[in-house]
Amino acid sequence: MLKRPIGIDQLSQFEQRIRWDADGTRGFGGTAELRSGIKLSTTKLNWDRPWAFQFLDVVTPLKFILCRGTGPLVLPEDGTSHLLGGGVLHVRRARLAVDTRFVFDQGGSEFELLALEIHPDRLRELLGVALLPPALEKLLGSSLPYEMSEQPMAPALSRLVEEGLYADARGPSRQLLLEAKGLEILASLTDELALASRATGPLGTRDIERLEQARHLLLQRMASPPSLPDLARAVGLNEFKLKAGFRTLFGNSVFGYLRSERMDRARWLLTKRGLSVTEVAFQVGYANPSKFASAFRRHFGCPPSALR
Repeated sequence: MLKRPIGIDQLSQFEQRIRWDADGTRGFGGTAELRSGIKLSTTKLNWDRPWAFQFLDVVTPLKFILCRGTGPLVLPEDGTSHLLGGGVLHVRRARLAVDTRFVFDQGGSEFELLALEIHPDRLRELLGVALLPPALEKLLGSSLPYEMSEQPMAPALSRLVEEGLYADARGPSRQLLLEAKGLEILASLTDELALASRATGPLGTRDIERLEQARHLLLQRMASPPSLPDLARAVGLNEFKLKAGFRTLFGNSVFGYLRSERMDRARWLLTKRGLSVTEVAFQVGYANPSKFASAFRRHFGCPPSALR
């Protein structure tokens, strides 16, 4: 039962956003059809107790899903399962409409999602290439009716999710802004997927030693980490090999790994040492406690104050 009426915002001529506050759930969701051929969707959800819903997920030639916070368990009728959220990039392709259940387990959580749908031929045309990154071509060439891949989301993509979700332009300028943002996100996505594809080769023993040195250096200097060029120089690797090798060996980008370790360290300091939120923020490298609290909420789905 609704606590108050559903609100509809006409953000521009081509986009509406629905806001709601139903019993136990709050948020907004909207879709924009862009001239570039991109369909851009945004969603933000908060919920107070576990809940679920089911619907028929439509045919999708290619969909990129970028998530932050604690998301739902996605259960397509083919028996697979996928957990959305936690700073993960999901790439989805569905040849058939699939009956899908979404299960939101934890109460008191927040979830943010930005998705881009585009036809693969249009993406190749925009990029000016005959073939997309190997990971995408493999996904598109699969004979399965429904398939989804995932990989950690780079920090730059997390920033773009923020900008896409909370873009505040209205009217004609909004479409121009979202066109630019959608194309920027596509460019970053394809770069990340191409990098991941090139990073799948075997690493030599010396490379692994240097990457381990880089990891230890990041952890030792968590409060004031070196820049990417400085880190590469410190361990004797070029920047490309550092980024690609780090993702291969540790399953995350350099600063994605650092962010995750910062959050884990922060949780430990809050629960085991009983430090204040401000003290923890400084110890893990955040000069602004409110920015730390926002990052913590995005990562774990709850504010740091909830753990004290």
